[in-house]
Amino acid sequence: MRIIKSSSSSRFRITAKTWKELIDTLEDYGYFVDSAYRRSPDDHIIAYQDGRTWKSGREVTIEVTQYSDGEYEVLESNIRHTSTMSNIDECDKITAAYRDDGLIDDEGYWFFTTHGVQPGSIPKHANVLDIKDTPNGSYVKLDRFLTTDELRSYDMKEQSPEDTVTSSKEIEESGWIELASKQVIDSDGFCTDYTMYINDEGDKFICMFGDKDLYEPDEAYADWEGDSEAEAYEWFNSYKGFDEEDY
Repeated sequence: MRIIKSSSSSRFRITAKTWKELIDTLEDYGYFVDSAYRRSPDDHIIAYQDGRTWKSGREVTIEVTQYSDGEYEVLESNIRHTSTMSNIDECDKITAAYRDDGLIDDEGYWFFTTHGVQPGSIPKHANVLDIKDTPNGSYVKLDRFLTTDELRSYDMKEQSPEDTVTSSKEIEESGWIELASKQVIDSDGFCTDYTMYINDEGDKFICMFGDKDLYEPDEAYADWEGDSEAEAYEWFNSYKGFDEEDY
């Protein structure tokens, strides 16, 4: 890792051999990277200046360059406050990511919540464009995307009604149906999924730790299992992940 400062100004240039090293260095400079970007390299990431969340810090977009030898570079001139970004391409990149995942159409962004749509259940400054209620929860279309902290604070996830058709089919084939999922802290201090399932016979519950897109429901690797729905929800709701002293 290298930090180079110009002798004629306070501007800096950061280079790092690994993504983790780059993230750590940015945070040493007061730019706390959103958890959605901490693990996987990206050419544009969201961070919060002088605050660890969107509530306490000012949101910025950071442009990251990766060279052919694998080295990462960030120039201070490529750190822009989101609210005043003049380069529309940066905003388009964020929108394109949602569109590619099927979470955005020509009108807005889709999310899922198990708490219903009511006053206080939606982040501030987000307008509801459409609602589709199901027995398991509600799909809500908003006029803006949400940060990872907003998703966690309001217990929402990025999911469109169309996603359910595919994911439900895949889960049914495995014999398990997802009941609930939330974000918890893993052993290295980052956020990951914690998901509760019921088998298709309706008499067994399991909780799986880890990214649910990578780790399918499997009783042999379950973090918790039982046959009581009440105990399953009690365990799931109380589980917070690893404590700071564990990582």
